[in-house]
Amino acid sequence: MLREIIRDALGLDEKQTAWCYPYSKPDGKKGIHVLDARISLRDVDASRRRQLSGWISSVGQHIGLDAAKLKRINGVVFEIRQGYKSADSKRQNADLRFGMSAYQEGLLPAFMILSQQVSESVIARYKNNNMAVVTGVLESDPQCSTFAFFNQVVGYDLAAFFKRNSETLKSEVRRIVHALLSETAVQL
Repeated sequence: MLREIIRDALGLDEKQTAWCYPYSKPDGKKGIHVLDARISLRDVDASRRRQLSGWISSVGQHIGLDAAKLKRINGVVFEIRQGYKSADSKRQNADLRFGMSAYQEGLLPAFMILSQQVSESVIARYKNNNMAVVTGVLESDPQCSTFAFFNQVVGYDLAAFFKRNSETLKSEVRRIVHALLSETAVQL
């Protein structure tokens, strides 16, 4: 859903917002990690390019990128999550691998978390490894707020979207939870 919002708000197509990279699994097999949304500076119009470039520069400085590294960044790629409370080392290592792969492609690796459910130690680890993190805080700073990022950089009021669609979203969540609980009860 957020990729579609980014795509529509910025006038991008599916190919422009897609990004993936290959990796080797512990068993020696190859895998492909597909990320949630990419925004390249070259793909957006001039006004959004200025907004995105300014955001990349400010968040890059915030996470400790030096001027030489910032100069090589030509966009951002997001891993989008509802929440992030787990401190699972396997997931963190995969996330750090994502960060390295993004930098190799000239992209700023970023996590977009919709809720405020975050593990502060995990977030600190990502920032210490030069990865951007925005969370579901209702602040005006797009360096830390998913909602401010959407407002100021993408040009879309994400908070208003959730307000407009809250009943539909609640109904769908209830339907899914009910189906899962019914399925679990049958298996027992």
